[in-house]
Order: sequence, then C-alpha cells, then structure tokens
Amino acid sequence: MISSNHMKKISRILANLAVVTLMVLPQVVVAADYGLNAAAEKANYTTGGSSTIYSWVQIVITVFLSALAFVFFGYVLYAGVMWMLARGNEEKITESKSTIEAAIVGLVIVMAAYAITTFVFKQLGQ
Repeated sequence: MISSNHMKKISRILANLAVVTLMVLPQVVVAADYGLNAAAEKANYTTGGSSTIYSWVQIVITVFLSALAFVFFGYVLYAGVMWMLARGNEEKITESKSTIEAAIVGLVIVMAAYAITTFVFKQLGQ
C-alpha cells in the first residue's frame, strides 16, 4: 500500500522529469543534425531550414507536447503499479482504473493538440 507521502514523492519526481525534459530536449532537437541535411541535399530535397518565428514556436510547442506525452505515460505506469499493489482492494483498483482512464483522455487531448498545431503551422508556413 502506497501512502500519500509516497504519491507526493512520485508526483514530484514526474514533475522534475518533465521540467528537465523541457529544458534539455529543445537543445538536442536544435543541435542534432544526424546527417539528415546532407542526405536531403543529395536527394535534391529542400529542407525547411528557415529560422522563422513560426518554426521556432513550432519546435517549442512540439517539445512541450512531447514532454506531456511522457508525463501521461508516467501516470499510466504509476496507475498500473498501483493496480498490481492493490491486492484485490476494490477501492484501490477503481482509483487505478480512473487514473488510467484520465491519463488516456489526457493523451488523446495532447495528440489532438499536436495535430492541430502541426496543421496550423504548416498553413502559416506557406
């Protein structure tokens, strides 16, 4: 049985992980090339390498939504562990199920926000 103190610690760890992800991922996304630009040039493919405000905002929003997806994955993992540790206690099982349902709904909302953001910024970029 996990006490509320442990739940607070887990929530704090997930929040810290989200903050670190938000701080590190933009630097990795911007700095990483992985040889894709060279391959695109050989294929005569024009890369959208313009550094407009739209592209920067799109990168920030994409990284933020990706970090939120990791947070929702953490909630599903946490609820699954809670369900396994419930040992047949119907109250804990119901709480775990509701946490999983809420995390799935949140993930669907984040995915919809990502799709809308991608569509809007593609239209703005044209």
